[in-house]
Amino acid sequence: MVIAYSSLSAKYIDEVISIAKDNYYKAIEWDLNNIPPTLSLERKKKIITSIEANNLEIRYHLPYSFFDIGHARIDVRNFSVLVMKRYLEFIKSLNGKYAVIHVGYYEECELKDCIDSLKITANFAKRLGITLCIENLLKGITTDVNNLYELLTINNVYLCLDTGHANVVNQYDNNYIPKLIELIDKVKHSHIYYSEDLSFNHIPFSKETIQNSQILNGLLKSPCEWFTMELNKLEEQKLQAHIFTSFIKIFDERKY
Repeated sequence: MVIAYSSLSAKYIDEVISIAKDNYYKAIEWDLNNIPPTLSLERKKKIITSIEANNLEIRYHLPYSFFDIGHARIDVRNFSVLVMKRYLEFIKSLNGKYAVIHVGYYEECELKDCIDSLKITANFAKRLGITLCIENLLKGITTDVNNLYELLTINNVYLCLDTGHANVVNQYDNNYIPKLIELIDKVKHSHIYYSEDLSFNHIPFSKETIQNSQILNGLLKSPCEWFTMELNKLEEQKLQAHIFTSFIKIFDERKY
């Protein structure tokens, strides 16, 4: 089981590695949003050496603010696929093996378009040796678990279970989490936090809110071994990691 920290408080890979070294982290999810996928060959070699020297495992979050491979407009959709391929090549150049992707965020997106584009992207990722994990989002295609099920039938596509998004969606569809939990066998990556506010700020679990968390109880029965503390502030990530670890111990005790 890997407790990972998010790079949301950093930007470039040098900052990500420095945060990991300074805090003795061994796992980081690097958010590539708004970061160009360009590094010189010399810098890549230095970065790979630094990652290996610090025994650091990095997984990657593909950019999402300006791209959607499931967009309703075909030109945006096709361009987004090309961009994702470029970033996947970048991840491969750093020996990355996992990437998280957003699909079909906009409400006018069609499931067929999402499936077609995801097949192309997932096949490309597979040729590079990268496992693709789609994230359940606040709106769009993935708020319908039936759509998620269809997307997860695609080869080399798994689920990044985002607990905060799940809790928000479940507020207006109280069957969402029970249905989502039915897909836990496909979970290979997760984002851990309690909720998300209207300004897109992530709210951490507290000792109280974590106790009866339906989504966490389901997640911990899955084969997932990667848990990213997806919060903006490092101190919040550290505190939540402690609370989450304590919750896991209680969960394990309940099993016996």
